[in-house]
Amino acid sequence: MPSSTTEAIAEVADRLFTAIENSDRAAVARMWSDDIAVWRAGAHRDDDKARALRVIDWFVSATTKRRYEVLDRQIFEHGSGRGFVQQHVLHAAGQTGQSIALRVCIVIKLDAEGLINRIDEYFDPAEQFATLARLRPVASPPARDLRPAPPLAGTPQRSDNNRMGSTPDRQ
Repeated sequence: MPSSTTEAIAEVADRLFTAIENSDRAAVARMWSDDIAVWRAGAHRDDDKARALRVIDWFVSATTKRRYEVLDRQIFEHGSGRGFVQQHVLHAAGQTGQSIALRVCIVIKLDAEGLINRIDEYFDPAEQFATLARLRPVASPPARDLRPAPPLAGTPQRSDNNRMGSTPDRQ
């Protein structure tokens, strides 16, 4: 991969995390394509740009300081895809002084114009819930639709008479 492409992708990564550290929502919004899809561990579906920016707004308002400790970053470019995979620890201070640290692995893909068009964020859900509990007295994240995603085509459906642990009615 040419170093200029590698450097350009690394620069996008650095700008994104610096913008979040500096509470610069407008810079984050400019870096994201209008049709970005953002998925987080535990989510049943992707967030669109508006929803994902509300999560950024909530996080910035619930914390006073944010810092990304980058553990590893791998840049990729293959076929029509390019972007990076990063492991980091997100350190933050809540509004009432509580300290949080959340280990994250994030996969970010870029479109042809260099805008971020896909984010997949992986973390330990138990660690995330503990982190949110420390921040919750200040603010709550935007409500998430927790309904199960629709089944995939061709997936067998479970009926009420076929619940695990139930015995079929005998006649």
